[in-house]
Amino acid sequence: MRIEDAQSRADRRYQDKQFEAAQGTRTVQSKAGKKQKNLYLSSHARQLLAVLALRMGISETAVIELLIREKAQRENIVLPGVETGS
Repeated sequence: MRIEDAQSRADRRYQDKQFEAAQGTRTVQSKAGKKQKNLYLSSHARQLLAVLALRMGISETAVIELLIREKAQRENIVLPGVETGS
């Protein structure tokens, strides 16, 4: 899959979600225990993120969380009082 194709598909998916949200037909995921974090990403990083999300069948947010947890595990980073699930 070309990156441009993935970006175009991601853009259409975003527009569809925006439309569904405006119509009140979109189911919103629970945000319990989460806080918003805004990031600045290069165009290349945004395109890679879109491709990863499409291939994995998960949201871009889920991809970012997964990558952070995988990197922390490789670096042997453990937060006190937090179960790792492994």
